Amino acid sequence: MPILFFLISGCFIGCCIEEDLSDCPRPFQLYIRALDIDERDITESGDVQRVVLFVFDESGKLVERIERSGEEIAARTPVYIRYFGPKKLTFVAWANPNDRMWSQTNDVKSIADISFQLASEGGMAETAPDLLSGSLETEVEYGDVEETEGKTLDIRRRTAQVHVLIRGYERWLAGKTTAPDPATTGPVIGETPDTYKLVSDLMGKLVKYKLPGNVDSNGNFETPIVGIYPTAENKLLNLDLMVNGNKERTFSKGSDGKEFLPEVGRLLNIIIDLRANISVEVVVTPWNEVYQFVEY
Repeated sequence: MPILFFLISGCFIGCCIEEDLSDCPRPFQLYIRALDIDERDITESGDVQRVVLFVFDESGKLVERIERSGEEIAARTPVYIRYFGPKKLTFVAWANPNDRMWSQTNDVKSIADISFQLASEGGMAETAPDLLSGSLETEVEYGDVEETEGKTLDIRRRTAQVHVLIRGYERWLAGKTTAPDPATTGPVIGETPDTYKLVSDLMGKLVKYKLPGNVDSNGNFETPIVGIYPTAENKLLNLDLMVNGNKERTFSKGSDGKEFLPEVGRLLNIIIDLRANISVEVVVTPWNEVYQFVEY
């Protein structure tokens, strides 16, 4: 913060020693609590690796940017809050941005500047990190130097997960007339907006995700768990099987009609069987819990 702010703050603090406390803001402790999609407390789970906390005044201007480690969040270490001047404060917290996003948070000067955009090239976006966010508005109490009651800012997940298993993939691919180029061959899923603004506003250009993965000894292709942004207005995902840049097959629902709809805070499992009669199974499971496919 500018040196002038500290000088002014020092003056106010000195004034708080006098009998007139009308210009003295009451300090308080701010706690950051993480909740999963089912509103269960996951603060101590280790899922929160780091947090950037923005503090804004009533005009939306940045007062301070504060960093907190995952260890501090898990230990429920509060942030001490006391600012002279603002009548109202708005706190916005974002957890787990990747290194590029984290660096860009240093450029935030007002609440309108908060933006978490996925990097992309050729319409293909990077994997989304496990982002959580939340906000809290509070009036500033003046007239005392004693701490007022502590406040809690809740952060919740903003991303979804996808896991894909394609049975018979290697054999299916071998049936193509042209040798596949790994750079332009494989499953692609989309589309979703690429940007979060403020706390939970999803917007930006539409992007897809090229799903990484490996072919096992049985010729099945399996991806790791991949983070994505949710779709806009609950639109469905399409999963395209690309071969040398050409779309060979597209899937958007299971054999039972269940649609490919990602859910924030949950894992969308898609199992495609390309052998004989093509079948598709769709199962939504809790965060990080891959559905265990059993073949009879």
